[in-house]
Amino acid sequence: MAWINNPSIYEINTWTWLHTLSEKYGKKITLGTVPDSELDELASWDVSAIWLMGMWERSAAGRQIALEHPG
Repeated sequence: MAWINNPSIYEINTWTWLHTLSEKYGKKITLGTVPDSELDELASWDVSAIWLMGMWERSAAGRQIALEHPG
């Protein structure tokens, strides 16, 4: 399959997105449990690809750094 010229990529902060979905649905949502309606919504967007950014394990050190550098 050939890639299109001038693709558009929409980047989603995955942790934030899953957290927002969890609040919306009142239960923990993971990548494996994202409701089909949400995936259908993403599929309807006029973009070439969606990039799920930043799935990583959070650490105490990372939290401390974030608290010390809120910007």
